[in-house]
Amino acid sequence: MRPEASIVIPCFNAVEYTMACVASIERHSQESHEIVLVDNGSTDGTSEWFQAGDHGMLVRNHQNLGFAVAANQGMEAAMGDTVVLLNSDALATPGWLTALLGALRRDPTLGVAVPRSNFVIDPQIIE
Repeated sequence: MRPEASIVIPCFNAVEYTMACVASIERHSQESHEIVLVDNGSTDGTSEWFQAGDHGMLVRNHQNLGFAVAANQGMEAAMGDTVVLLNSDALATPGWLTALLGALRRDPTLGVAVPRSNFVIDPQIIE
């Protein structure tokens, strides 16, 4: 069965952040989903950790090709109905995926939904 969402996470040498990110997704995502990790040539054990834990699909680059290339590689590999791009240092919170998918379902003219944050500039910032 096809997952509702493919969560694509480009990363490079930040295994601790990536571990926390994946754990938060696994804890706070009720919808059917897959995680697609695109490792941009990490040398800190990121790929090995991800594979050993059977967390999802791994796309492994032998060098850092940059965020944009990694994001495109992850989207190409994704099997879900919706693709979510997530930085490896982001933490999912309760209801995060429900809210993003809900926004897209409510208005079929939308092509993108973004979360609000406390570390960005207006209009996405939470006061």
